[in-house]
Amino acid sequence: MSRKVFDFEDTQLRRDQLVSILAYAKAFQDRAKQLEKAVREALDNDVEPGEELNAVAGDGTVLATITKTKGGSSTGYAVKDPQAYALWLSTHRRKAATVSVPMPSDAAMAAQYIEDLLGETGGELPPGVEARRSAPATLRVFQDRKAIAGLWQSPDAHRYAQMMIEGVRDGQ
Repeated sequence: MSRKVFDFEDTQLRRDQLVSILAYAKAFQDRAKQLEKAVREALDNDVEPGEELNAVAGDGTVLATITKTKGGSSTGYAVKDPQAYALWLSTHRRKAATVSVPMPSDAAMAAQYIEDLLGETGGELPPGVEARRSAPATLRVFQDRKAIAGLWQSPDAHRYAQMMIEGVRDGQ
C-alpha cells in the first residue's frame, strides 16, 4: 500500500495556513500550465509527427516518453444545426433534400453534398453548417509513474521548479 504524499488529516496546521497552501497550490498549478503551454509551443515545430522523445532526469532515468500525434485528416463540412440547415434547403428550392419536419435528409447532410452545394451557391455556407478542420498534431506525454515518484528527490526537480517560479531567461 502506498502512503499519501500529502496527508492533512492529523495536521497541526491552522485553517488559515491550509487556506494559504490551497491558494499557493492553485497558483503553482496555473503557472505550471503556462510553462507547459510555452514549452509545447517551443517544441511544436521541432518534433515530427510520430517521433518519440524520452524525457530523461539527470541520473539517466526516463521520466516520460513524448510523442507527437499525426493530427486528424478529416476535413470538409459538417451539419451542426440540422433544423436551420433544413429550413435553408427548403427555402432555396431544395425541399427534396429535406424530410417533413423539415430536416435535411441523410444525403443532404453528407460532406460531399454540402461541398457540391457550396459550389452552386458561390461558397455561401448555409445556416447550421460549419467548416470542419482537421485536428492539429499535438504532443502527448506518457509518464513513468515510478520514475516520477522518485523525481521529487532529484536536483533537477528543484531547478525546474525554480524555472516555473522565476520564468525562463536567456541562456537557460
